[in-house]
Amino acid sequence: MKLLRFHRLVRRHRDAIFAHAFAMLGNRQDAEDVAQEAFIRLWQAMEHTRLRNEKSWLMKVTHNLCLDWLRKRQRTGAGNPAAVEENGEELLGSNAEDPHKAAERHELSELIADALRSLPETPRAVTVLREINGLSYREISEVLGIPLNSVKVHLHRGRRRLRELLAPYFSEGGKIGEV
Repeated sequence: MKLLRFHRLVRRHRDAIFAHAFAMLGNRQDAEDVAQEAFIRLWQAMEHTRLRNEKSWLMKVTHNLCLDWLRKRQRTGAGNPAAVEENGEELLGSNAEDPHKAAERHELSELIADALRSLPETPRAVTVLREINGLSYREISEVLGIPLNSVKVHLHRGRRRLRELLAPYFSEGGKIGEV
């Protein structure tokens, strides 16, 4: 019973967990390692406690693991996380489309991934949790352990900064819809 429930949870949340880790770390291998560790911790937690909201719990664990990974990267001097991974395609997904559209989509994915990685830690986390993972403001508040109003402020700042960073790549006047 526990194993079946665990498999359902992994299938349901693996994409969101990976997307958050990838957006925070900028490296596919690191993101896969963090996602795997998050699911190991879920398995261990299922032995000891009944989780109310598995998605929020998993996001919080994943986020904390990412922060630990980033701190470790800083201590060991493992390089600039923004330059670690070139391919941000996982954030937007891919469709079978003509090569020109696929190339444009890939380029857009890279631009967005680079812009996200350039955001400060908290606005990046809030923006990824909201815009990529679709969490509510309240869920983001729980995951990050910050007040609801802070979530709104960080999301506003993250969106504004993304618009600034991406404006040169878009049409007249650099107007971008809600990022």
